[in-house]
Amino acid sequence: MDDAKPKTLEVEDACADVKSHLKGRGPITVRGEMTNWRGPHTSGHWYFALSDPRPGKKAVVDAKAWRSTAARIGFVPEPGDVVIVSGMWDFYAPTGRASLIVDRMKRADGGDSLLLRLAQLRDHLQKEGLFEADRKQDLPFFPRRIAVLTAEGSAALTDVKRTAALRCPATELLLQHIPVQGDDAAPRIAEAIRSVDAAAKTHGIEAILVTRGGGSMEDLWCFNEEAVLRAVADCALPVVSAIGHERDETLIDLVADVRASTPTQAIMKLLPDREEELEMLAERSDRFKSLARRAVESRRLVLQRLARTAAANHPKRALVVQSEKMAQWETRLRQQAEAAIFQRRGRLETVFTRLRHARPLEKVQSRFAPLPLRMHRAVLVAQERRQKQWSGLKDQLRVLSHRRTLERGFALVHGSDGLVRNPSQIKPSDRLRLELAEGDLTVRPEVD
Repeated sequence: MDDAKPKTLEVEDACADVKSHLKGRGPITVRGEMTNWRGPHTSGHWYFALSDPRPGKKAVVDAKAWRSTAARIGFVPEPGDVVIVSGMWDFYAPTGRASLIVDRMKRADGGDSLLLRLAQLRDHLQKEGLFEADRKQDLPFFPRRIAVLTAEGSAALTDVKRTAALRCPATELLLQHIPVQGDDAAPRIAEAIRSVDAAAKTHGIEAILVTRGGGSMEDLWCFNEEAVLRAVADCALPVVSAIGHERDETLIDLVADVRASTPTQAIMKLLPDREEELEMLAERSDRFKSLARRAVESRRLVLQRLARTAAANHPKRALVVQSEKMAQWETRLRQQAEAAIFQRRGRLETVFTRLRHARPLEKVQSRFAPLPLRMHRAVLVAQERRQKQWSGLKDQLRVLSHRRTLERGFALVHGSDGLVRNPSQIKPSDRLRLELAEGDLTVRPEVD
């Protein structure tokens, strides 16, 4: 029995060993779909990848064709073309990746390419109306909880957490770890979406974010699977998708309610900015104070006009009418002011409740808590000032009243035809009524 241990190789020696084994295999012919095609390089070389075009197969191999080879192939392939290539294996030690150095290439007959399958599924779902704008749901303004579906420990998850903590720490992220590539990824993603949707009411979830980083078409293919797209379309919660980089587009982006180019942009679409909301709250508070001041000033001018009208229309009836109108305006002003204070107080309490878990809550409360009380006091002071003005007007009317003249010993003479201003109005048979300051007196006239 041979107990000799295998020889230990350095990494460079191991890479050289792999390279020698691959080159020793000789030429190889491969059928595959043209993916990750980067077009002719400035040097004239072609760099691309070949994917297994058979349904359910995810194998990919890097390939390249040197300028001299590309020149004699006779056509320029396009992404999605199924081709048959012949060449030699190569191994690049710095990256530890094997690639196929293509010597010949021709188009294969038939072949169900990934791009063709993608286009067929896209057309099918578009005819069903799954991409229509009128079925898209609006995102909640201030969600309490968001379900984040992504790979555990991914860079996308790190970006989402960091942005959410800076933008709106009061919102809770419920993490649902899912595989984001591989043969079993699609059914597990679809099941995760349905599970979160079913538990939304129980856990107070208001939106779903599905995200992952960039990758090749093969890496992102699970987000083109019909099972995932159907789960998104049937979801009662609004779904935001952020799959790959900005240049990547998967069918889930078209079915989702909102598509974001990056995980960071996705969470920014879902969450309001805390600082912007606080600034808007301060601006609206200032606007409310300005509106309240203008309302009080407007009512004061109305009261002044009513007071001038009452002074210009001295008779008692006009005075009573104007007094009733002033009382109505006073009641309406008080009711409107109280209603406005109550309404604004309710809005402020709602906002304070939402921001209770945010860090600057104490600062916001100390800044805005006195506002309702100060406005209430301002309205009371305005009402008291109007009441004093009204009392002054009544005193002025009392001074100008004809009763004051009667109190100085004068009398008003009333005949059968009304107030007597000339003796010729009096008839011998008339009975005259003298209106005195302390009562009336009936007399008979003596006409010379």
